[in-house]
Amino acid sequence: LPDKVWDSYHNLSRIFHLSGLKEAEDKSVPPTAELEFLGVWFSAPKMEMRVTDDRLQELDILLQGWQGKVTCTEQELQSLVGKLQFAAACVRPGRVMLTRLLDFLRTFDRNERKLISPQARLDIKWWKTFLPTFNGVGIMWHLELKNTDVVLASDACLVACGGRFGKLFFRARFPKQVLDKCSHISQLELLGLLVTIKTFGSQLRGKQVCFQCDNEPTVFAVNSGRTRDTIMLTFLRELTWYATMHDVWVKAEYLPREQNTIPDLLSRSFTEQWAIDGHREMCASDDWTEVIISEDIFKINNRW
Repeated sequence: LPDKVWDSYHNLSRIFHLSGLKEAEDKSVPPTAELEFLGVWFSAPKMEMRVTDDRLQELDILLQGWQGKVTCTEQELQSLVGKLQFAAACVRPGRVMLTRLLDFLRTFDRNERKLISPQARLDIKWWKTFLPTFNGVGIMWHLELKNTDVVLASDACLVACGGRFGKLFFRARFPKQVLDKCSHISQLELLGLLVTIKTFGSQLRGKQVCFQCDNEPTVFAVNSGRTRDTIMLTFLRELTWYATMHDVWVKAEYLPREQNTIPDLLSRSFTEQWAIDGHREMCASDDWTEVIISEDIFKINNRW
């Protein structure tokens, strides 16, 4: 390490002494490239932070016990959620995979013992299975997301969705089972975004991706990792899982409909004449390439 780092370290000790502050020398750590602090391991060479092995083992034992529990109190659940929230800072999809436990926690009355809900068990199962796999995030990940490598755009109406990536595009009608399940446009918009990343995901590995969308609840759900809508939450968890498995960092940006022109045209190209004509012109142009997708892409593959 550069000499000036050691100089700064010793100067800080002198400043404490001159200021009348007593330094806890047993807790002072000299300059180092890697450091453990409050159960988190920080690595400057890797620019990474992760939950320490000891803390991982503690959480694994805790989650194993919860998988065998039938009921719990509010206090017990608060303790579990608190420990997992700590770990979520180092686990990329962790925040989204806590939402069902948080929703379950909101249902408690004081001193009540309740059966653990099936949805909460899904969160517990996910953490028990994947905490070791996804432990570790970039120290500067929130700053990295300010940069964008790729822009995708999507749109949905009440019958279909469409999306674009560069000069590639797709359009598809929603299957009947989707329309039977989804009751409002925000659900369909988020599903359209999910279908977009599934369609082009193989070309996005390792990229910082910005989704442009004209639906504000969808943008909020993607950026915050939270939604109270259970169907949107299912789509959001699938999106998070898919993005993590393909090493894609996702953020969303609101784009008014009048600016989201191509996806808007594609989603309406089954029902509105102006959009049908526009789609025909795109297919006839050498500038655009249509990607044909199947109904299977609408299936939710991971029941987390």
